[in-house]
Amino acid sequence: MIFIEFPFYSFSQSTGVSCSFISDTVVVGYGQTFSNKIRFENKTSQAITLFQSTTTADVLLKLPDTVRLNPGASATFPVKYFASQALLSGSAGGIKVGYTNQLNGQKVEAFFMVKVNQPNKIFINLPEPIVYLNSVTGLANFKLHCANRGFSSVNVNLKLTINPSGIQIVTPIRNIVLDASSDQMIEFEAKLLSGNTNYSTNYNVTIECTDDNGNSLAIATLQIAEIGNNKREQTAATGQYFNQLSNTAELSYTAINRSYSFYSFLANGNIAPNADSHLGYNLNLNYYDKQHALDGYNTWLNYNNKYFGVTVGNLMESLDYSLFGRGAKASVFLDQHNSVDLYYVQNSYVLFSQLLNQYPGSTIFAASYNFINAGNMARVSLLYSHNPLTGVDTRFTNGYMHFALKGNQRLDVKAGYSNEQEPSTGESHNGVAGGFVYSYRPTRWDLSLNNYYSSAYYSGLQRGTTQLDNFLGYHFTPKTTLFGHYELIKNSPKYLIDTLTIAGFYNNTLKYELGLNLNFRALNITLHPYWYKQDINQTYSTQYIQVNGPLSSKSIRTGLDINYALGRGQQLTALTDFGYTRSDNPQLTNQHYTGFRINTNYFNKWWGMSVLLQNAPYYLAEEIATTYNNQKQRYHNYSFGPNVHFTAFNNKLSVSANDYLNFTSYNIKRNNALNGQVYYRVKGGWQLSGQVFYNTYPSYVNSYNLQTRVGISKQFIRTSTPGTHSLQLQFFDDENNDGIFNSNDKAIEGLVINIAAEKSTNNSDLTTISDKSGVVKYSNLQNAVYELSVVRGNGWHLAQKLTVDLVHNQKMMIPLVRSGWLKGVITPVKQEYTTSKPNLEGLRVVAVDDKNQTFTTLTNEFGEFELALPVNNYRISVDVDNQKYSISNPNQVVFIDQKVKKEVTFSLVDQAHKVIVKQF
Repeated sequence: MIFIEFPFYSFSQSTGVSCSFISDTVVVGYGQTFSNKIRFENKTSQAITLFQSTTTADVLLKLPDTVRLNPGASATFPVKYFASQALLSGSAGGIKVGYTNQLNGQKVEAFFMVKVNQPNKIFINLPEPIVYLNSVTGLANFKLHCANRGFSSVNVNLKLTINPSGIQIVTPIRNIVLDASSDQMIEFEAKLLSGNTNYSTNYNVTIECTDDNGNSLAIATLQIAEIGNNKREQTAATGQYFNQLSNTAELSYTAINRSYSFYSFLANGNIAPNADSHLGYNLNLNYYDKQHALDGYNTWLNYNNKYFGVTVGNLMESLDYSLFGRGAKASVFLDQHNSVDLYYVQNSYVLFSQLLNQYPGSTIFAASYNFINAGNMARVSLLYSHNPLTGVDTRFTNGYMHFALKGNQRLDVKAGYSNEQEPSTGESHNGVAGGFVYSYRPTRWDLSLNNYYSSAYYSGLQRGTTQLDNFLGYHFTPKTTLFGHYELIKNSPKYLIDTLTIAGFYNNTLKYELGLNLNFRALNITLHPYWYKQDINQTYSTQYIQVNGPLSSKSIRTGLDINYALGRGQQLTALTDFGYTRSDNPQLTNQHYTGFRINTNYFNKWWGMSVLLQNAPYYLAEEIATTYNNQKQRYHNYSFGPNVHFTAFNNKLSVSANDYLNFTSYNIKRNNALNGQVYYRVKGGWQLSGQVFYNTYPSYVNSYNLQTRVGISKQFIRTSTPGTHSLQLQFFDDENNDGIFNSNDKAIEGLVINIAAEKSTNNSDLTTISDKSGVVKYSNLQNAVYELSVVRGNGWHLAQKLTVDLVHNQKMMIPLVRSGWLKGVITPVKQEYTTSKPNLEGLRVVAVDDKNQTFTTLTNEFGEFELALPVNNYRISVDVDNQKYSISNPNQVVFIDQKVKKEVTFSLVDQAHKVIVKQF
């Protein structure tokens, strides 16, 4: 390999006239001055005049516009520059000066290199490190301040990691370009995924800034607090007491078609005997009144402490081999990273039954070793199973690993081996399986690989399966994505003795797909044409379905998916699919057909509608069902389903109902399904409920299904675990300043309240919002002294500093007082050498009163701010980057009262340019 370098020359000639810089390379630092000298020489026999033909930004000592040189004469001139972002980013690594010869119009140029002696400096910070989810919309908005203190532009990628899961970032994550000495304020929106707001929690968002090579440049951490009026301490909500603080019991009566009825009793919950152990239970019993029979299912008892755990009753777990029966599980926790589980199970859905005689299920012995550390997880399992119905013995082992990779990567690997034997015949078969899931999502690319293979006699859940599901997408912009998708699913399982209901009936598919996704925030559109092949590769016959040999179909289809958020809780989705199919089914009158499939859903706060329109088979199984019923009849499937849902009486009453009307061209022809549910919450944790399910089949005489259910339940909520207490606060407008909640006083709704323990480093864990009665509740608080603060008061403040020494359960009335308002603006001071306008958004304004209480707010993009403050004297200041800016009139003192809104103005000075001016 040959490398050829073309150096820059520091001089240029034009017919006997030359100019060059004395230094061909100058080392500079950003925000500093630097200088050089340029030398002109006239080697001709006549006088010449040169006119400057180039301009350069931030020149402090300019070159002459005109240079006159006598024959054989030379001249030298100094030049001085300011190392600004505009100069360093626009000079292509150096500075060029050009002159034009008046005599012949030819140009004379000189050039010198500028080297920066300081690496890029990227800073990110959050103007508000704690933000709160809106309790109505489930949304939270936050801003990220990005700054480049280096000397050249930098491409920056933002990676956001959320822990625990439960919210998603709605705003598309993108890469940005930060110019030298520039600032950007980037807005994000987060959405709560779950609608369960019984108890609020908090989420940590880690924002990492990386370059194009994946090198980390800066990291910031944000806390998003989900606020409700009832809050448990986060350690209780996500630690060992998660879902262990309530116990529920329910009694119900169910009747089916007036001929079949039973009573059900269920109970579930957890008890914490002490801080290191808990007891969990689940009970489901049915009593059939006409048969006088009893059965139990999904019933178990569990005890865990920090050394071991035991579960007896119904077990439902997966080791890539289903454990769904009655038995026992013993766990040993070796340390915080390692544990061992032992199982004995008889596969049977019910624990016991006096109504049904069950087929004998498999007897299973199993063991599992589990490891978890720093996000890495692994499990290795061994299993032996004996099926008394078939006589088959199974020996099975498998392993699973999840690797915690850096960046937006995920890797899961699994593999297994099995041996099945039939002792009566001596026949034996081995099986193997293996697969992996890998995903990588940098800023623009989206790669997802899910590939798995298991042999025909492998005993795992995916017996005889080949699955290749691979996806590759590229984000041209945050709103435009192009993707490709390949999917192969092939089923070919085999059994020593086949006990499947539909033996040998498997549908195999192959898909090649391309797609374009357009995301306009409220509107999301995906267009994805694809080629689709289906095969049924076995022969099977029943009174309903007949497959006389292998069948195959090939389709060319196009899907158009639309998701549109109409606002105010309204959502419209439409999944449409159009295509052409060629089938080799000999029973079809027309083996070439076109068709569409449209599934549309609309919902809002009160009602919704679902519609399905299909005029031709989409799946090969639908084609088979149609030809069996009437081979000359055209396939169709039309369904309509309106629904209503609402709450009333302060959310105590909840009602939902939907009706689904379906028309098909085969089998049942037409049916109507109506179901409704009603719940009513009563005081003390009691709840009444009722359900009705009604299905009719008009094509058949006296064919219907009516099921009704009524029930009553009670929830026993523990407001504290061992060693903890509860706290209830009620906030009110104390009009007469007597500190008592009188009949004339009003409760205050919508306050964002925080209590922080004296030794706590996380002040967002216990943030709540007051309800209509002005009440906030805390549960499972440790014995400590807590300081109360009003995070967002909407003009209300505490009359004085308040602390709570929580040594027992407490209820307190908290009076609040109205406040005055401070309004202000920060204006930049104009300077001679300032070439860019400073970023005024996100500057922190601090107000400190006579008692050293601190109040803060942030400026908007115009440098304006507004702050509610209690009546008092205040010292107002502004936090700025001292290396870049200063405030010419800091620490202003004002008096705030309720009647007059006080206004202040601060002057922002570009400190870097100010220093340069003083040097001259």
